[in-house]
Amino acid sequence: MPRRRGTDYERLRESIRMEPDGLPMREVNNWTPDKLALLAYYLAPFAKLCHEKAGGWYFLDGFAGNGANDAREGNTYKGSALIGVTMAPSAEKSVLIEKSPRDAEVLRNRCARLRSNASVLQGDCNELAGSALEQFEDRGLPAFCLFDPEGLELDWEVIELCAGRRTRGTPYELLIYFSTPGVMRTASVTDERMIEGDERAMRRVFGNDRWRPIAERHRSGEIDGRQAWREYLSLYEQQLRELGYRYVMSRPSFMGDRRLAYHLVFASSSEAGQNIMEDGFKRAYGQPRLGL
Repeated sequence: MPRRRGTDYERLRESIRMEPDGLPMREVNNWTPDKLALLAYYLAPFAKLCHEKAGGWYFLDGFAGNGANDAREGNTYKGSALIGVTMAPSAEKSVLIEKSPRDAEVLRNRCARLRSNASVLQGDCNELAGSALEQFEDRGLPAFCLFDPEGLELDWEVIELCAGRRTRGTPYELLIYFSTPGVMRTASVTDERMIEGDERAMRRVFGNDRWRPIAERHRSGEIDGRQAWREYLSLYEQQLRELGYRYVMSRPSFMGDRRLAYHLVFASSSEAGQNIMEDGFKRAYGQPRLGL
């Protein structure tokens, strides 16, 4: 994420720093702590508000990792899963899904040391999300669902499952790290040896073929890559609104060389949630809205 005057990076990062605990950590790029700090910034008031208004909340992390990150700057930070399970007021239940058996076991050890009530499931998020959500037994409690895949591993069906779980008519909140460049590259493939598999991946990400006209216009040269990823992102956001989310926002995250890494896509039907995340984006990016 690019530095801007007036941002709160140091304060945001400080909130998620941790001491090395002797367990394996994931090596991450320098910008990763910024997105994690934004998650912590949002979850703190979210947890407090849910505790006061509903009596509690739930947390789901679909790509949980091992719980700790070693940034190249030399500091150690909590991963998204640890941010969620250590948030106060604590979630009534946290379910953490991690595909890597090794990372899942490390995460279990970390949660056990914290005496957390988190449940760590080892396997594919797309296969386990349904059973994970069933662990949230009290339908009167809201939930925050986080999905941070490496690329296009998150199926649209998982998003539909989360949206279908409603608290007083309100769907579970979502924060998704959407691989905008990955979608654009995958949809633009023309190699006959690869196109069938890539089109299957696109159908999983969007749950349909509504992405296809954008891809065809991009392949024909009618629109360039920048316009293509804008339209893919817009389509993804529109589909979230069609699932019943009143507020859908996204912000870009950049690599150190200013290349686009992904978009953070937030979906909520709570005006309070929208206001909190808008302020979080403002603090992390230096302005309320970015012109894309």
